[in-house]
Amino acid sequence: MKVLALLLLALGASCGTPQRSWGSGASDLHPPALPPGVSVPKWDHFCADSKLLGHLPEFSRFLDEASENGWELVIWDELMCFKRPRVPPPTAPASP
Repeated sequence: MKVLALLLLALGASCGTPQRSWGSGASDLHPPALPPGVSVPKWDHFCADSKLLGHLPEFSRFLDEASENGWELVIWDELMCFKRPRVPPPTAPASP
């Protein structure tokens, strides 16, 4: 759990860096906008520096923990990025 907490703290620095984008309508800082009237699922994302994990047993535990919490690894290079479907926050029950 400590490893995950440290990696999440590192996210502010690693995921906040703008990356160059290519594709239809992409700019340096913004992906192309969704056309009006189109509905798509929402996703949560997080990225971690793969060099922070060090040894294989530690890395394996990290991946197991991420998977158990619904995270899917979508990119693995020097930076590992994960996604999972966004779950809406629970709503409070209506009071009588």
